[in-house]
Amino acid sequence: MNKRIVYIGIMLALIALAPTARADTILFNNPLQVDNLMDLVNKVLDFLFTLSIPFLTAIVLYGAFTMINSKGNAEEFKKGWYIILYAAIGFLVLLLSKGLGSLVADILNNAP
Repeated sequence: MNKRIVYIGIMLALIALAPTARADTILFNNPLQVDNLMDLVNKVLDFLFTLSIPFLTAIVLYGAFTMINSKGNAEEFKKGWYIILYAAIGFLVLLLSKGLGSLVADILNNAP
């Protein structure tokens, strides 16, 4: 019985004191340093563009190496050619996405 009274007393004290507890406000700093969606998209595209340059170089070198080592085999030469072609197409898509994002932003900002 005593434990129950003590337990109820503690619970009532906690309920009574809860509104007066001082809680600090937690503020999170934005690690991306962007304020809107367009800035975020541009930041991601800039990162992908920076990452794609060495990757594109490595893929083109691999394709050229495949073409050189084909030793007259038309299938191997064609495989190397397609590796270089697909790398160039992928890089072109990345360039177009960056330009397309800017175009859409300009259209939306200048819309009446």
